[in-house]
Amino acid sequence: MGFYESELLRRVDPQRRSLGHFFREKVAAPLGLEFYIGLPPETPNERIATLVPPGPREIRASILQMPLRMIVDQFILRNSLLSRAWAQPDISSGVAHTLPESRGGEMPSKNGFGQVRSMAYAYSVFAGGGKELGLRPETIAALSAPVIVPRKGSYDLVLHMQVAYSLGFYRPCPAVRFSLNDRAYGSPGFGGSIGFADPELELGYAYAPNLLILGQGKDPREIALRKALYECMKAEKPVA
Repeated sequence: MGFYESELLRRVDPQRRSLGHFFREKVAAPLGLEFYIGLPPETPNERIATLVPPGPREIRASILQMPLRMIVDQFILRNSLLSRAWAQPDISSGVAHTLPESRGGEMPSKNGFGQVRSMAYAYSVFAGGGKELGLRPETIAALSAPVIVPRKGSYDLVLHMQVAYSLGFYRPCPAVRFSLNDRAYGSPGFGGSIGFADPELELGYAYAPNLLILGQGKDPREIALRKALYECMKAEKPVA
């Protein structure tokens, strides 16, 4: 999806910037984020986190949470939509994009590098109305508007589950209930990572582990952390 977005942006932007270039100038720089789509070549190696592929324990725990059709597609049917999607480019190990020869390539759906606090802060700016970036109220309203269900339904033929998407973001749904509020938007990622904005609480949240798991939005470590966060937010809510 990121390649499509980048090409659309090139065609409408007067400076014909790529998505990574546009993000750096219009979002990352104004907010002071340390996050890049395609890592700058001068970044020292010691600043790159070491990602660890899931071991037998993590794979076993992840499989137990997957739909049966997803398990079959991922581990048995090598020509399935899921297997073919994951092979373009190959992300089977989850760590290939951290190799020096891969870091600089601008692949907006895959090659993001940065600090988790920067991701959380970016989402918090959107959750709070986007004033820091000069975003229009109608833009913010569109991001959190109710999901429009596709004409043929919301069953994802790759993930084999009912999902909800809007303007490029996941939205809370039974399969990936990442927020208590339906107006929230964000995305789970490979290996257990996730980030989202919750406009109801003006909350930005992000999580990215070094030890990867399989499955999206199902990392028990992250779920426990997110649950504790919402409990804290509930405790801090003023009594009318």
